[in-house]
Amino acid sequence: MGVRGIILFVLAATAGFVGQACALGEKPEDVQGERVNVSCFKGNLDPGNYIGSLTVTSPQNAGMRCNSLYYDCQGACLGCFTDPNGFQVCYDNDGRKIQK
Repeated sequence: MGVRGIILFVLAATAGFVGQACALGEKPEDVQGERVNVSCFKGNLDPGNYIGSLTVTSPQNAGMRCNSLYYDCQGACLGCFTDPNGFQVCYDNDGRKIQK
């Protein structure tokens, strides 16, 4: 097995592991390493409270990342995204999940 064969084996094994994690009942938003686009809202999800957007690899850190990136948040922002089931999911600065 040459270098190319080893690379293909590693890619196949990695793809199988990710598939297993989801098949075992983990929610996609709980799988680490996924890039998730997040909208940052100050206080609540009213359109006038939109501050900006960013990408995270750990959805649980969405609120914390919004608050550390955007000065206007002043610790009060929620990091929100739409999960694969179409639900609006938000995390606050402390990593608490809020599902709308």
